[in-house]
Amino acid sequence: MSKSLFICAAAVVVLASSSVQAADEEFCKEYARAAIAQLHEAENHERCDAFRRRDPARWQPDFRAHYEWCRNVRRDDAIIERSERSRALDHCAHHDR
Repeated sequence: MSKSLFICAAAVVVLASSSVQAADEEFCKEYARAAIAQLHEAENHERCDAFRRRDPARWQPDFRAHYEWCRNVRRDDAIIERSERSRALDHCAHHDR
């Protein structure tokens, strides 16, 4: 196999594997809706202000930003991020300090 053919084949494999790993459109729409809902719930609890200030990207009100982030990461990474937001929300909104 020639060097250029090998490089082209490797590029195809890399591109195919990265698109397989990326989260799909419907999942990311739901992810972004959940992120906005979690933000609104956090806004209802003054104790959550510190969490929101500490990580403004996680708690931003921009649906599109959440959606685009999700589309560029693996589904598992988006699930972890949603869980982290949920855990922070649970801590600040539902537990006494």
